[in-house]
Amino acid sequence: MRLSLLTIFVLVFPSATFAAQPPPSYAKQINPFFSRYCLECHNHEEPKGGLNLETYKSLHEGGDDGVVLTPGKADASRIVRLVEHKDKPFMPPKKAKQPRPDEVALLRAWIDAGAKEDGAVRITVPDIRPKSPVSPPVAAVAYHPSGKMLAAGGRGLVYLFDAATGDLQRKIEGLHPRITALAFSRDGKRLAVASSRMGERHEVRLYDVATGSIPGDAGERVVNTHADVIHDLAFSPDGKVLASCGYDRLIKLWDVDAKKELRVLKDHSDSVYGIAFSPDGKLLASAAADRAVKVWDVATGARLYTLSESTDWVYAVAWSPDGRRLAAGGVDKSIRVWQVSADSGKIVQSIFAHEAAVLRLAYSADGKTLYSLSEDRTVKAWNAERMVERKVFDRQPETTLCLALRPDGKQLALGRYDGVLVLLDAATGKRQAEPLPIKPKPPVSEHEPNDSPRTGQSVKLPATIDGSIGKAGDVDFYRFEAKAGQEVGVRIQPLAKAKLDVVLKLIDADGRTLTESTNGLLGCTCPKAGVYALGVRDREYRGDPSMKYRLTIGDIPIVTSVFPLGVQRGTEAEIHLEGVNLGPVRSVRIKAAANAAVGSRLPVPLAVKALGNPTVLVDEFPPVTSRGADATPLAERRTRGADATPLAVIPVPGTGNGRIEPAGATQTWWFHAKKGQRLLLEVNARRAGSPLDSAIEILDDKGRPLPRATLRSRAKTYIIFRDHDSASTGMRIEAWSELAMDDYVLVGSELLRIWALPKNPDDDCQFWRRGGRRRGY
Repeated sequence: MRLSLLTIFVLVFPSATFAAQPPPSYAKQINPFFSRYCLECHNHEEPKGGLNLETYKSLHEGGDDGVVLTPGKADASRIVRLVEHKDKPFMPPKKAKQPRPDEVALLRAWIDAGAKEDGAVRITVPDIRPKSPVSPPVAAVAYHPSGKMLAAGGRGLVYLFDAATGDLQRKIEGLHPRITALAFSRDGKRLAVASSRMGERHEVRLYDVATGSIPGDAGERVVNTHADVIHDLAFSPDGKVLASCGYDRLIKLWDVDAKKELRVLKDHSDSVYGIAFSPDGKLLASAAADRAVKVWDVATGARLYTLSESTDWVYAVAWSPDGRRLAAGGVDKSIRVWQVSADSGKIVQSIFAHEAAVLRLAYSADGKTLYSLSEDRTVKAWNAERMVERKVFDRQPETTLCLALRPDGKQLALGRYDGVLVLLDAATGKRQAEPLPIKPKPPVSEHEPNDSPRTGQSVKLPATIDGSIGKAGDVDFYRFEAKAGQEVGVRIQPLAKAKLDVVLKLIDADGRTLTESTNGLLGCTCPKAGVYALGVRDREYRGDPSMKYRLTIGDIPIVTSVFPLGVQRGTEAEIHLEGVNLGPVRSVRIKAAANAAVGSRLPVPLAVKALGNPTVLVDEFPPVTSRGADATPLAERRTRGADATPLAVIPVPGTGNGRIEPAGATQTWWFHAKKGQRLLLEVNARRAGSPLDSAIEILDDKGRPLPRATLRSRAKTYIIFRDHDSASTGMRIEAWSELAMDDYVLVGSELLRIWALPKNPDDDCQFWRRGGRRRGY
């Protein structure tokens, strides 16, 4: 009996397991089946027999002979009989590539299960970072038409290098993580960048080459999008049309000046990997995984003809400079060259070129040499007329993803999977430079005298300097040249156990202080071209040979401030970022949970990795943003009283978000209060990360100051040695014999309370503090 029961269990268990298996997926298995074997004949442009298999909807609509699908009944579905060659016309035709039996079985199983459409599954991929630093692949490179600049795509940014030296000139940031294609316009004024975030967005952006900024308004940032990864970009010779192609089988043409999509070319039945305009701009060639090279009329978007000699996926296509020949290469390891015109193409060369797939092709400007890049990690130079090897370059140590030829034909740029960008002499193959990964320059040592802005040590950006505040009162200055509008970031790090309370100050050529910082980070956009001086000192003007530091100046991304400084809990607010080298995205939206603690901090997410650790406070009351600041002198504003125009009215209770600019300006907030009403008014600036050293005064509707306390002086002393800002918790005073702990002291317009008296003449009087900052009453 036990044996019988066990036998029944073993027989039933496999049946239950099979029944639990999910049916085949339309999105993951059936639609790719149609793309692979059917779409070349059954697409929306030329649906053979009226049957279009591009979408789930068109599949159900059937063709000229009626429906081809009967959900739940594979044997009754005509599409199954066509694929199994049980009914005519056979699909695919007998001469075409045939599906495997297991693939046909999936089609049968999907129809028997009801032929249901499943939507795209959104997958959240965890951000798993490697234990050691890894350079992102360099998947796209392009030379500027002048040959003086080289663009290379990294992770979420584009590097712009000096092509002659390999020195980094600047970076374009704020892109999606994966850079897949780059292209310069023929006049060199624009750079097109294709980037994507896996499973989310795939877009093309245009940048002004001179500044690296996005031309036009925010709405013009994204000039084109695809449903999947964008593989290639190309500008027409006149720069008026930008073409893009991708995994979604589409080619899109974009009118650059009118900022609109011209047309979409849909004739490929599989991923389109390469595109190229003919030298006269009238024709466009495309290469795709459907084993075809197609030639299009740019003006009308019509497909003129197809070159189908390739036996596998085609990755690359290139026109000869005279426009008479078209070369293509791909997975079948061969390069084919056709003699082409607007009417037809005739193959003239077909060679077995590499040991693996051909990834990229590029003609020299004179048309005499054709360069090819392969998955076998080699680059070859071919005699373009005879298609015989002219030179085989040394095999690269890692998979090479992209190739570009400098317009003068003297340099090749190769981007590799290991994050290396290498520049080669096109004639000898000798390595000229390796711009990526960027290697930090060795630090420069400080040398005296450098105690004033005019005698400061000259450095070339970017620069890293090792220095020290060697004696009391020492101030180190470093001079550098900057262009108008150049964004300069500064970071200073005390070395070893140096007790350096650093102050940074940037001064222009006229001796004016542009900005100052006490948190070790400084960012400034230089208003004009010229020489600037950066000063480094200790806040207390202390000095000792042990007070060493490392100073870095260059294109460091730094967030200097955010606005507004807080967000009301339970609401969402747009936070604007201020700083340098942050890329085009300068605002983010942040939501504070309804149960968030008032006064707690929320991190501000950034599109680029930047220094500054920006946060915003969680507020309790509804916020109001001021329309501006008032540059009128305080005395004059007092006389205006009720006649003054309110720039900002704040509710009670409420929170006001404002800023003080330009220098010397003040801000007036109006509010309504009842007689005898007790209110607490507080300025939250430095505690929230602002450099503002705030002062507050309450005026009545006549502009007269309201007294907040009546004070009677019982003793008098002096502040000595230096002035103090609101961040200081101690002050050096001349005498304290008449003072005691917990006494109140009026310093300027601040009422403070003594926490500890000085221990000796060289010690500070300490005042009550909160959060590490002096507390006012």
